[in-house]
Amino acid sequence: MIRASKAGKAHSGGFSLNTLTDDEAYEIHLGTLEVLKSIGIFVESQEARDIFGGGGAEVDEDKKIVKFPPYVIEDSIHTAPDTYYAYGRIPESDVALEANRVTFTNFGEGIMFVDPETGEHRQTSKADIEMAARLIDYLPNVETYERCMLSHDKHHSVQALHNAEASLTNTTKHTGWALWTVISVRKLLKFAKPSQGVMINLKRDRF
Repeated sequence: MIRASKAGKAHSGGFSLNTLTDDEAYEIHLGTLEVLKSIGIFVESQEARDIFGGGGAEVDEDKKIVKFPPYVIEDSIHTAPDTYYAYGRIPESDVALEANRVTFTNFGEGIMFVDPETGEHRQTSKADIEMAARLIDYLPNVETYERCMLSHDKHHSVQALHNAEASLTNTTKHTGWALWTVISVRKLLKFAKPSQGVMINLKRDRF
């Protein structure tokens, strides 16, 4: 388990980066509550809308808009755990994320790449993701992994899954993803199950 050093004056007198005052941050919080209450968010999934509705949110089924009363947001914040454990594929890659602890992750998501062999400035490929994931996995001070590049050589409909496969098979660190369809989420969960492992082969552009 990786537990980064504490940061900030309140704990150690060390370095702290604060671009906003407490009052400014609170103003942003209040503004966010107002937007979620009056405008809401579009939620395409019926299952998700049912969950939100059961939790106290206001659901407009015709427009698929979910609005959140401020108390729902505040209760969620206050009941959230103080520590979040970002688990990796091995115990040594687990990271504890909590207040005033600073951890580092890689940049994401690069769409162009300077080939280290040829110097060519080109679109990124699945092979580039595999190489970058191995590099990031080796760096001890980069505790978690974000999707670093796009596999432009794969069809856009399954590109996210190829990105995931190239990364998960080449890093042991906790990873972060953005999947845009329910089908993609189900596919990722299926091949990422511990019982099945993540060493799969996605050579085709269709599933």
